[in-house]
Formats: sequence, structure tokens, C-alpha cells
Amino acid sequence: FFCSNQHSYCVLHPKDILESAIYINSDIITLQEVSAAFIDQAQCRPKLRETFWIISPDDMDAVRDQNSVIFLRKETFPDGSHAEITPLVESSFEKGVKVPIAKGDILAIMTTDKDGIPFVVASFHGDTNGLATAPVLDAIMKAMSTDATLAGHKLLFGLDANTYEKAKPAATVE
Repeated sequence: FFCSNQHSYCVLHPKDILESAIYINSDIITLQEVSAAFIDQAQCRPKLRETFWIISPDDMDAVRDQNSVIFLRKETFPDGSHAEITPLVESSFEKGVKVPIAKGDILAIMTTDKDGIPFVVASFHGDTNGLATAPVLDAIMKAMSTDATLAGHKLLFGLDANTYEKAKPAATVE
């Protein structure tokens, strides 16, 4: 993995990894902390572009540049994403609770596989202490249970799970 001092070149080798046999045959890949440059370059790679729908948030953060992204295998999900439901998820947070997320941290979509099975696929960049994970998962579940268009959808939730050998009390969630 090669990065320049400005981190603007941290986009070269991850695409090669995604094109490897391990990942290129995946049906779904969720990525977190993805730069806008990576997304643009991935969409320019014929092998990735021909194999996957590469889905980024409508409200992407190009300044902080840490976005959640979803790759859906075109063969498995021939219609790609039906709709992004991130705003629905974010509006489902428990009222009065501060959830430590930033623009681009959550990407949630609706899709249907080739067998007609409907899915909600979510990619989530959690905070370092893991304080947002439970509220985000709760919000996804609430959105799925209260929105009639999501009835019967199966959930696939990909996240970067921050774990620690020695937790700091009151700074992390167990």
C-alpha cells in the first residue's frame, strides 16, 4: 500500500486487491473510509466497472474524504441499487441522542438479487470508540420495521469494527 505525504496517492493498490480472485468473485463488498479519488479510479478500472455496481453516498464528503461505499456484483444484483435510504436511516436515530457520525459515514441502499430476494445493504464507518455502532444499527432496524417499502428485506450490514484489547471505561462500548 503506497501513500504520498499528502495521502492523495493512497488509491493505487487497493484496486489491485479488489481485482484479485479473493474479492472479484464476491457478491457484495462494503468499504469504509474511501476517498472520492478511489471511487473515481475504481469506476475507471474495466474489470471493476464490468463486474460491480460501484455505489457511493449521494451526500458524499469530498473534504473529510472518508466515505462508505458498496460494490454489488452485477451478475447477482442485475438492477444495482434501487434507492439510497441513508436519509431514512439517519432520521430514525433516537430523538435527543447525539450519534457521533459524519457525512459519508453511512451508506444504506435497497437492492434485489437475481432470485428476487430484497436486501437492505449498509456500509458504515464507525467512530474510533465504537459509540455510534449500536445507535446506527438500531436506526437501520427501526427504518426497516417502520417503512412499508422495506418490509421483507434482508439486512447485510458491513462495518469497520474498532476493537481494543484493553478498553478505556466510559470511552468505549462493550
